Amino acid sequence: KDMKNKIVAKVGKVDLSEKPSEESFGINDDMQKSEKCKILRKEYTKWNSQTTQKDPKRKKRAKEMVKAIATLRKKYNF
Repeated sequence: KDMKNKIVAKVGKVDLSEKPSEESFGINDDMQKSEKCKILRKEYTKWNSQTTQKDPKRKKRAKEMVKAIATLRKKYNF
């Protein structure tokens, strides 16, 4: 429960007006494919767990982030 609360706290700090992009996840062109995959997997786990939030803003943002992660995974052929 404590771990989940820490993740929820981090989600609340995200700027909701910002469109998710590679930079949002800390991905840059210099990284190897395996590094990008690891980051996206971690981010997916974090955001997917938030898609059931009661707070509509957090829930909407979590769904946007999961969708963005899926798009990036397709782009990198993971």
